Amino acid sequence: MSHELETGGFVKQAAWHGLGNVVENAPETYEEMLQISGLDWLVEKRPLFFERAENEFQESGKAFGLVRETDNRLLGVVGKGYREFQNEDALEWCQPLVDSGYWNFEAAGSLRNGEICWGLLKQGEFEAAPGDLLKEYLLVCWTHNGKKAVRVQPTSIRVVCMNTLTASLGGEGKIHSIRHNANLMPKMEEVRAIYETATKQFAKQHENIRVLVNSVWKEKKMQEYIDTLLPDPATLTGKAATIATKNKEQLEDMVIGGLASGADLDGVQGTAWGAFSGVSEFVEHYLGQNRVKDRGTNILYGKGADLLSDAFALAQAMS
Repeated sequence: MSHELETGGFVKQAAWHGLGNVVENAPETYEEMLQISGLDWLVEKRPLFFERAENEFQESGKAFGLVRETDNRLLGVVGKGYREFQNEDALEWCQPLVDSGYWNFEAAGSLRNGEICWGLLKQGEFEAAPGDLLKEYLLVCWTHNGKKAVRVQPTSIRVVCMNTLTASLGGEGKIHSIRHNANLMPKMEEVRAIYETATKQFAKQHENIRVLVNSVWKEKKMQEYIDTLLPDPATLTGKAATIATKNKEQLEDMVIGGLASGADLDGVQGTAWGAFSGVSEFVEHYLGQNRVKDRGTNILYGKGADLLSDAFALAQAMS
C-alpha cells in the first residue's frame, strides 16, 4: 500500500515504509481501531450544482458528491440512490469476527486521501521455508469514490519484505460482501462460514507454495520465467520500450541477481518460490515507481494485481 498511505494504525510493526501509528497490543474494539488508524471521520452525500449562466447555479438532482466532513474533500461522485458507507460501518462489521476469537484487529488505514480504506484482521501464520514467515489476514477494503464495492477476502503478507500475496491463495478472491447497511452485522453462522472459507484458501496457499519451494530452478529457467512474464522491449518503441527495458532489468536483479529480500534464505534461493517472491517484491516496491502515489491501488485493483496473478500461475505451470 506503499507511499499513498494517508493514515494508518498497525499492531507492533509499522507499514511498508515505516509510516503509520504503531501500538503494542491489538485493539479489542472497532472504536479503538478507528481512533488508532485515523479513520474516525464521516462522509456526507451533498448535492452538486452546475452553472447555467454567470453566477446562476442549478442543483443537478442526479449527481451528488461524497465529501469528507473533516476537511470538505470531495472523494467521489455518486447517484441519487447511493447510500453513504462509513468507515465505522466497515470496522463495526468486523467486530463479531474479532469477538469470535478467529481473528484479531491488526491494521487499518486510508489511501489516496481517503478515497480507499481498508482493514486487516489477523488469522494465523505459516512458514513457507525456514525463516520465511507469512502472516494470514482477512482483508476488508471499501471505497468512498463510488467506484468499487466492499470487498472481503483472505490475503497474506510475506514478513521478510512486507509483500501482499493474495495471488498465491488459489481462491476466488472476494469471499463475502458487506451490504451498505450498518445494521446488518454478520451472525455467528456467517462468521463461521467466512472462517471456513478463508481457512480452506490458506490451506490451498500452503499447498501451492510447497510445490514452488520444492521446485529448483537454474538461472536459465529464471530468465525464461522473466521473458515470458514481461513484454520484450525489442517489440516496443519510444517510452514504452524504455519502461519495459527498465522493468525487465529491475526484475532480473530481483529474481536472478538475488536482490530480493530473503533471497538467500534456505528453501527460497534458486526455487520457483524465490522467483515468484522476487516478482512480488518488484510489483509492490518498484513497478511504476514514477507514479508512487498510485502503487497501493495498483496492488489492490490494478495491473500490479494482474501481474502477480499471472506470475504465480506461470510459476506453477513451470514447476
